[in-house]
Amino acid sequence: MRNGKSFYITMIPIIVSVVIGVLLLVFHNSIGTSSKAALMVAGEKNDMNSQISELNSQIDDLNIEIAGYNQIINANSTLINEVTSLNSELDSYNADLENARQRNSELNSQLTEKQEYLDNLSSIGTDSAEGEARELKDGEYKCPADLKSGRYRAEGEGTIYVYNIANSLTVRENLSTIDSHSYEFEISSGEKIKIEGEVSITPLS
Repeated sequence: MRNGKSFYITMIPIIVSVVIGVLLLVFHNSIGTSSKAALMVAGEKNDMNSQISELNSQIDDLNIEIAGYNQIINANSTLINEVTSLNSELDSYNADLENARQRNSELNSQLTEKQEYLDNLSSIGTDSAEGEARELKDGEYKCPADLKSGRYRAEGEGTIYVYNIANSLTVRENLSTIDSHSYEFEISSGEKIKIEGEVSITPLS
């Protein structure tokens, strides 16, 4: 009986020690696993945070590049608009220049025509007194701008043509074929005469 008590007294501390050891081992392993998991999670979080920071840095760099490209695009757009506006102005100037050239050509033609007309008038006096003979050279003479309406005597060796107000030929006389070398005709306002050669005309009325 006493030996049985001694056995239990001896075994109980051993069993308690073993149980405590097992419990410590279990808890130790559990704590160690949790710590390792926590360390792994923390490491992954650090890596992710590092990657996120890198990506944010890259995004900031890209935003800076985008802003630079936008400035370049805006500047180029402004230049394109200016070029388009200048091309439009150039087209307008070219059109004005062409119109000016055409107008200049027309004015030169009118000037030449008027100068020729003036040269024809230089041989006669528009203010000549009635009854005074005038020498007419090749050219056209209108009534009443160059000749007063009325009756005239044409003398000389040239040819005289008379046109009515409708510009139709009504008289054609070659004075060199007439014995007296003279011919009388009438002219009214709106009509004209054409002279070939040299002819002297004298107003009769």
